[in-house]
Amino acid sequence: MSGPSPVARLFAAVDAALDRVQPMPWGAIVTDPRFPLIHDTNYARVDRGDGLSLDAVRRGVVPALRVAGVKTLHVATFDPVGSKRLLDDLEADGAKFTYDTVMRFAGPAPELRARFRVEELDPESLGFWEELAELLPEMGVEGAALEQYLDWQRAVLVPFGKRWFGVRDGERLLGVGALIVGEGVGYVDDIVTAPDARKQGVASAVVTHIVREARSFVDEVYLLADEPDPIRLYGRLGFVEDGLAVGAVQPLPGRGW
Repeated sequence: MSGPSPVARLFAAVDAALDRVQPMPWGAIVTDPRFPLIHDTNYARVDRGDGLSLDAVRRGVVPALRVAGVKTLHVATFDPVGSKRLLDDLEADGAKFTYDTVMRFAGPAPELRARFRVEELDPESLGFWEELAELLPEMGVEGAALEQYLDWQRAVLVPFGKRWFGVRDGERLLGVGALIVGEGVGYVDDIVTAPDARKQGVASAVVTHIVREARSFVDEVYLLADEPDPIRLYGRLGFVEDGLAVGAVQPLPGRGW
């Protein structure tokens, strides 16, 4: 049996920077009470399904989530085939699913477009987080979750080594993206463009720049895409489909668990 995929190994390394990671035979229970609204910081990470049931996951993760003050159960896996029983259990129990296509850079990278100059952004610079906060609602992150998301970036991911890149029009930030490197893998994250700057090549320029930066450190570069348009875009930029990541969310079960 093969081990976790490269991108799954990277996610596990990022999880290790959170408050608590409890190893399990099937993966890990990850919790951090600083960010109770952020699913990716409080969840069951299933590295190997191997016929795992929802009851088996709940026995470990539900008590840990309650201690962290979390009100939703989030289960995520890069092994949807091995996790079929678990995913079937979650579907029967009414969980809401998200599906992300895992994409691996296979090259060749397109030429950088001279129209846009991509620059590295300094998280310590004045106004950086305010600018980022203006763009992130385009990813569906808003309200109290947005504040916790930004806190997670500042407190955990930037110290881990997450780097941000963007395109400006004068002082205005048109689009951003980020790079995380770990476990010999580069991961392209948080690609977002201002609504009035879409379909002009901003995202393509940012992704191409990040890939070139990542390839100066590692050979393998990945990203996740959740809709057909981004999948086609990333395909044109040298990425190929390389698996599926599945997430499921539901209200935390009652005290019987």
